[in-house]
Amino acid sequence: MPSSKINNIEIRSEEVQEILGRPPRWIIRWGVTVIFTVIAGLFVGSYFFKYPEIITAPIVVTTENLPVGVVAKTTGRIDVLLVKEKQTVQKDQLLAVVENPASTADVLDLMKWLDNFRPDDIDSSILSRVAHSPSEGHSPREAHSPGREAASPLLSSSLQLGTVQSYYSGFLKACEDYRYFLQTGYHRKKVQVIEKQIAVQENMLAQSRRQLSIMREQLSIADKLFEVDSIQAAQRLIAPIEYEKAKSVQLQSRRDYENAKTNLETQKMSILQLEQTIFDLEQQRTEQLAQLKVALINAYDQLQAQLKTWEQTYLFRSPVAGTVTFTKYWQPNQNILSGEALLTIVPGDATHITGKIYLPPQGAGKVKVGQTVNVKFDNFPYMEYGMVKVTVKNIALVPILQNDVRNYVLEVDFPAQLTTNYGKILTFSQEMQGVAEIITDDLRLLDRFLNPIRALIER
Repeated sequence: MPSSKINNIEIRSEEVQEILGRPPRWIIRWGVTVIFTVIAGLFVGSYFFKYPEIITAPIVVTTENLPVGVVAKTTGRIDVLLVKEKQTVQKDQLLAVVENPASTADVLDLMKWLDNFRPDDIDSSILSRVAHSPSEGHSPREAHSPGREAASPLLSSSLQLGTVQSYYSGFLKACEDYRYFLQTGYHRKKVQVIEKQIAVQENMLAQSRRQLSIMREQLSIADKLFEVDSIQAAQRLIAPIEYEKAKSVQLQSRRDYENAKTNLETQKMSILQLEQTIFDLEQQRTEQLAQLKVALINAYDQLQAQLKTWEQTYLFRSPVAGTVTFTKYWQPNQNILSGEALLTIVPGDATHITGKIYLPPQGAGKVKVGQTVNVKFDNFPYMEYGMVKVTVKNIALVPILQNDVRNYVLEVDFPAQLTTNYGKILTFSQEMQGVAEIITDDLRLLDRFLNPIRALIER
């Protein structure tokens, strides 16, 4: 058919236009009904269906007894590594040693001996014992093997202590000074000599008292004879020369008596001076002993402080009881940097599981204690394992600085078993990470539609 004829065909006739211009009334009636029903259903459904408001934040799940990292305090080579992966260790157990100038066995033996040393209760016989440490020639591994008892150096001067050596020498000198002071006993010996002198003086004093008693009697007799001679001289019964002789005898007796009294007082004074000397010597001994004891205690404290510094610098000890897990592969003679973690101790009694949510300040005011939190773990895909539901237990009052960002820390508690909403039990491991979805407001879908309109009207 030619194109000109096709163009001349009338597409819609008046009859067709009349039919199309008036659709059937049942279509209009049912169409309006269906549309109204759909719209009403949407409104009713938006009232019953909820669309909660969620704030998402990262979460780290651990236990109340957190794993403790053992970090190097100095840069150096690992001299001895005494533990292995997943080994159970006790608190303060020696884990490793960093190479240093000291003999680890000698230092640890000295520390053990000092633990039993009491500066306030020192026995000279203990201080006088000097023996070479049995630990000489043993390696640190031998020194701390289960079958080897700790040796007691007993003030050995041959210990290899590295940076602690000078403080140990000062402690040895203080001990030797104290021991020498006690052994020589200068003050006590001198007191004993003076006490013997006092005993002699007291014997002489007793003799002087007896002599004084005799001289008192002689003086009494001389006085009586002089009195008789005086009467006779007055009556001119004796010559004057006899009277003078009697008087001379009396005066001589009196002088001897007074000299004896003076000698007696002098001996008493000598005894008092000797007793004063004893008091002074005892006072000097007490003061010198106190000074030596203070010097010994100071040397002991300084040595202990240096040993503690050495221990913290070169030794790795377990801060808690638990299981060892290495942060990387380590072996002896491998270099470790200051601040680098050697291993981590996972506490053995860690049972209560807790999580910390690091919430940014934006929208943090909506979060309240008791709100539901859905936790999705990174190592357990959500679509396959599901999520664990918990509630907010505690909210920090102020944000903390973490990675140059301030976050509020929220604390949540987990059940003993991490059971998801799919009914699956997740295997717990320390410092599990994931995403926490905090349901701040369980809004209806209708509220979601009306809130923007309400905000526009109120504005």
